[in-house]
Amino acid sequence: MRLLKFLPVILVCLLLGGCWDSQELEDRLSVTGIAIDQDKDQLVVSILTPIPQNNMGISGGATATQQPVQIFTGRGKTLSDATNDIRFQSNKRVTFGDTRLIIISEKVAKQGLSNLLDAFGRNPEFRRREYMIVAKGEAQHFFQLRSPLESNPAGYIISFLKNKSEDELIMKKKGLNHFFIDEANPVDQPILNYLSIDGQKVRWNGVAIFKEEKMVGILNRIESRSLLQINHNGTGEDLVTPCKVKPGLIAIQPNIVTSKVRFGNRKGRAVFRIMVNVKALVKEMTCSVNLDDPKSLQKVSRHVEKAYEIQAMNTVKKAQQLRSDIYGLGNFIRTYHPTWWKKLNWSTDFSKADISIKYKVVINPLGVRKTN
Repeated sequence: MRLLKFLPVILVCLLLGGCWDSQELEDRLSVTGIAIDQDKDQLVVSILTPIPQNNMGISGGATATQQPVQIFTGRGKTLSDATNDIRFQSNKRVTFGDTRLIIISEKVAKQGLSNLLDAFGRNPEFRRREYMIVAKGEAQHFFQLRSPLESNPAGYIISFLKNKSEDELIMKKKGLNHFFIDEANPVDQPILNYLSIDGQKVRWNGVAIFKEEKMVGILNRIESRSLLQINHNGTGEDLVTPCKVKPGLIAIQPNIVTSKVRFGNRKGRAVFRIMVNVKALVKEMTCSVNLDDPKSLQKVSRHVEKAYEIQAMNTVKKAQQLRSDIYGLGNFIRTYHPTWWKKLNWSTDFSKADISIKYKVVINPLGVRKTN
């Protein structure tokens, strides 16, 4: 008898389709990239969408004059307001489930990302795994890139970021999720890769530094190198410095980088001693130095260490001036000395901390040609 009561419900369920809320792909406008600029008191939001029939190649019916992507631009007081403006421009439903790239203009970043982060966090279509970068100039200009290597500008930029980070030349993937995590941490300050456009090419200009959700400064490529080596054990780009022993230059390619941090308390002042170990290769030399001679090799190594240390300390001083602990040094105090941590105003105390960086460089002098 009890089964008979539920029989009508069971029969109705059998008649229902399994994809009652499904949408046909042809009815969706999939967004692969979003660029956000500021014009006076309005946000200018540009979205990049691929055109499937134009990405099939000549054999698929597309011609060389057809664009593989389409750009829509909307304006509004908020992000949702601007995206609603875009929705009324398209005959399809705009979806952000396939978004892989978020580009924020420098102007917007300096005003603060609090409202944007709120919108991203509330929209379930954003997966939080998107790449997020800060653009020098207007963000929408990045969607005008036309590369023969990649038909979709968003794909080209993502490939650039992915390959360079795998080579340990730039900061590893810094996306929306990482920004949320860093912002929620009372110590860590968010950083994002800072890019510009050079003709039809992308150029990595360094790192955008944030204090909470507002951009406060920039580290150029050279200044970013020590941050990459200390925080991520990345190699960074090659170091080119005078040989010092004899006239000329030497190019050092870091191969393996490790770092270690020691910290202490000196009358209430935080003290950090950072040691960075670098194993490197000689990539190029324009000076006549016999690296097979241990004394000459040691002199070159010491000079390279000094060059690294000067650049690293310049970066530390800049971070302290901006009161942004991009190294996450406060985590050592917060983790191991919570009582001491509660007494600190870390933004101020970080700027007054005693921080020194030392490098130990081991150079492999081997090469095809024998040095003189």
